[in-house]
Amino acid sequence: MIVIPGVDIIKIGLEKWVFPLAVEDEYSYAMYPPEPYGIKERMTAENAQPVGEITLTEDEVVMLENWKVEYKAWQEKDKNKDRVAIRMQISMVRDISVLVGGLALFFSHGYVLRKKRKEN
Repeated sequence: MIVIPGVDIIKIGLEKWVFPLAVEDEYSYAMYPPEPYGIKERMTAENAQPVGEITLTEDEVVMLENWKVEYKAWQEKDKNKDRVAIRMQISMVRDISVLVGGLALFFSHGYVLRKKRKEN
């Protein structure tokens, strides 16, 4: 009953202090910043005919400029990430925490079995 929460505590500790890259993707966009919804909807309607130029409102221009800034910042940050190291650290965190929990279960069951043998 305490093994699963124990494994989670070990996992959190490993992510925090030993393998920090394991949680690096948790704090960023998975692919790219979300696109400005209103503009994209107007540009790619399902029954879209070629419309030529689209005039944007002042708010839409500001939204588009903000998105461009976010996208460039995301590109800069994302190009420096080592995806292989991140995946390896995620795997190591999971495997080590489950291994420690499994060892705790293994030895506790061994203790119970030895105790029962002594009683018989």
